Amino acid sequence: MAVVKIKSLSKEIQKQLVLNDWTIDFESATISAFCTNKPESVSTLFQLLLGKEKEARKTISLDGLDAYKDRKQTSPQIGYQNETTQLTKHGDVQQLLTSTIKKNSNALKLEPAEKIVRQFNIDLKSKLADLSDGVKRQLEIILLTVQKLPLILLEQPTQNMDVKQATQTWQLLHDYATKTKSTVMFISNDFKEMQQNADRIIYVKNGRITNQRELPTHDSIDSTVTITGTGFPIDLAQTLGATIIEEAPRETKLVFSGTIQVLLPLLEQTGITDVRIVDAMIEDELMIY
Repeated sequence: MAVVKIKSLSKEIQKQLVLNDWTIDFESATISAFCTNKPESVSTLFQLLLGKEKEARKTISLDGLDAYKDRKQTSPQIGYQNETTQLTKHGDVQQLLTSTIKKNSNALKLEPAEKIVRQFNIDLKSKLADLSDGVKRQLEIILLTVQKLPLILLEQPTQNMDVKQATQTWQLLHDYATKTKSTVMFISNDFKEMQQNADRIIYVKNGRITNQRELPTHDSIDSTVTITGTGFPIDLAQTLGATIIEEAPRETKLVFSGTIQVLLPLLEQTGITDVRIVDAMIEDELMIY
């Protein structure tokens, strides 16, 4: 279990405010994503949670413990993976799994940990140096979960994974957060990944939290729609879940939240000459949240 509380947290790096007066809580058994135009804001937050900066003193607590003052107690309970995390090149999967479990008294027993690895179709006898980048990334996350860490921080968690690998990994993280009542935070360049997997999206623009969005279900993906021509019924579209982000005499750009099929009848006007529909991007989302 990990309840994270942040109060009035600000942080400058090279005279740039990367965390601007953050006050926010993170409950256990949840997955939170950060949608931001400044990834360094989240990277900085993760370093503060790990107790590596004095600004965490009295501004961040983990289960009531000060993230900086009590860092010797809190830091070992946090799993962290970023884009530069690399597995050792020596030995095989079995050896790495065994040594990881031995280092953490709260970790799973070896047999159930091996079962998780096999579920990912990873051969325990595989040499670490021979694993693909996607499998290495999966294994890094598996190792965090088998240690039963109450707080896991991830930067670009499914980088280098194919669709199947990413799906497997998120299934593991969802099960892990729910069953162990752990807290997972992550940042991704892919807004679709956030919307499909987070319980909450926190919007951060230029270091300031601008909005929070709860996601009780994951049955739809925001779309960015660009409409060329005339006659598009903007007012009706807005009642259905559209937010206009650009409007010109012959072009309208909007973000639609919900099932895109609901919007399709409105795009059949005779004056419309072209329609482009793509998954919403982070920059589009930050224009409306």
